[in-house]
Amino acid sequence: MAASRTHPGVLWVVNDSGNAPTIHALALDGTLVASIPVDGENIDWEDLALGPGPGGDHLYVADIGDNRFRRESVTILRLREPDPLDPPGIAVPDRLEVTYPDGPADAEAVVVEPDGDVLMISKVVLGEGTVYRVPASAWAEGAVRATAVGTVDIGLLGLVTAADASVDGTLVAVRTYTDVFLFSGSDPVDALVSGDRCAAPTPSERQGEAITVLGDGFVTIGEGIGEPVWRVDR
Repeated sequence: MAASRTHPGVLWVVNDSGNAPTIHALALDGTLVASIPVDGENIDWEDLALGPGPGGDHLYVADIGDNRFRRESVTILRLREPDPLDPPGIAVPDRLEVTYPDGPADAEAVVVEPDGDVLMISKVVLGEGTVYRVPASAWAEGAVRATAVGTVDIGLLGLVTAADASVDGTLVAVRTYTDVFLFSGSDPVDALVSGDRCAAPTPSERQGEAITVLGDGFVTIGEGIGEPVWRVDR
């Protein structure tokens, strides 16, 4: 999930594997505003982020799920943020093929840094998730090997299912199935790897897999049909 900065009150969301490659625009009350098909494939879309790109804000769709560690590479799609009130018939994204430095990894969270670099956080049982960086310059090549830049501690049983950063990158919200943690630092990597961490009030959801920073708080939506939209303000 990603909160629009150009269209106040709009949340962009996606469904994961088994669903069509489509991005949806929701109002804050959960009302569907628009559904826009994306030219591509939804192997296992797991997260969505907003960040800079050529000519303005772009949506970054993370097709990075790999529960069985079988994918030799994963894909990030980048598309100029559409106008939800005048949507295109189909959105044509840029594609970036990503490999990991240490073999297949399961990841469900992406953060776009203020400079356009993309961070992916692996989902690890009984351990710390690895933070991988993909440089913004990689889009010119179309393929890249990510670099591990550190690990993030969310507790022994924490499984990272989503993440998002504030516009200035000094606050990162990290979602697990049951909890939300807020990290602060000079930039997203500093916040996640060595910054301050605190647990945040977390709505009760059956399966927490989406979060976006909004204003001085955050919004979450649980996975499933008819799940409510929750907003938490500081």
